[in-house]
Amino acid sequence: MRLWEKIAVTGGILATLAAGTMVANKVTTDKQSSEFTISEVKKSSSSKVSKNSSQKEKSKETSNQVSSQVSSSQANSSQISSSQVNTNTSAKTASSSSVAQGPAVSSQVQTPKPAETLAQDRLSQNNLAISQIYGDIPLIRNIDVPSGRILNASINGDRNDYSVTYGLGSVATELNADPNFVPLVSLSVTTYGSASEAQANLQANVIDTTGLPVENIAGQTVSVDAGAGQRYYSWQTGNWYANVHTSVVDGSDANVAEKIQAVANVTKPQTSLGVVDYMANGAKLSWQEGSQVYHVTADSLAQASQAAMSVK
Repeated sequence: MRLWEKIAVTGGILATLAAGTMVANKVTTDKQSSEFTISEVKKSSSSKVSKNSSQKEKSKETSNQVSSQVSSSQANSSQISSSQVNTNTSAKTASSSSVAQGPAVSSQVQTPKPAETLAQDRLSQNNLAISQIYGDIPLIRNIDVPSGRILNASINGDRNDYSVTYGLGSVATELNADPNFVPLVSLSVTTYGSASEAQANLQANVIDTTGLPVENIAGQTVSVDAGAGQRYYSWQTGNWYANVHTSVVDGSDANVAEKIQAVANVTKPQTSLGVVDYMANGAKLSWQEGSQVYHVTADSLAQASQAAMSVK
């Protein structure tokens, strides 16, 4: 073989060996690089796993804290609910107690009115019925009614001259409708053309005491007129004249001093002229107001006085 051919062959072999060495070195390098990369990946994965594990632990702690807070909140909610339940229970108990007390309150509301109140209510009803027919006219506003009796009324005349009687019945009836009417108190009003004419007519009720004997009875200077078993005692106090009629026959003259004292002390309306007549069967007060003369009659002096003072 020629020298240049040997050199070429030798060079090729060397080149081949060199190439093999380079390839081997590359493989080794690549292998090391790959091992390094795998190691880094393992380290990274391990780090990530460690981090994830740490995060999971933190998440677990957070979850435990949240669970604790939720449990605490639920406990508070339970306490609040329990408090509300207790409050509602107390409210219901109070409401139940109020309901239980209801009948007692109702019983108080339904308590029957006193007899005096019922009598005044009935008097107001009668007066209202009268005013609806006659308009606004003077009427009695206060009457004593016996217990268990009903006050009814009757009236006749017109608004200038009328007579109204309040009486007792067993049941309430409309005006002028009680067939079993028992008179208790009456009021009559007469209107005259002038005040002087009214006074002149009222003066006719004053007894002329001229020439009659005088006695001092119950602190009053009294003129006495007697005849046929009857006795009349008359005197004047201020604008009022008083007449007390008794009888020797029925024995009513025995307590004449008490009657005179009662008339002297009885309350009378303010007037320019008035007359009290106290008789065995009742009493009458008559007085003047302007051109009108009023007469109130009752079974007793006290009833007549009470009624007269309430007229308006």
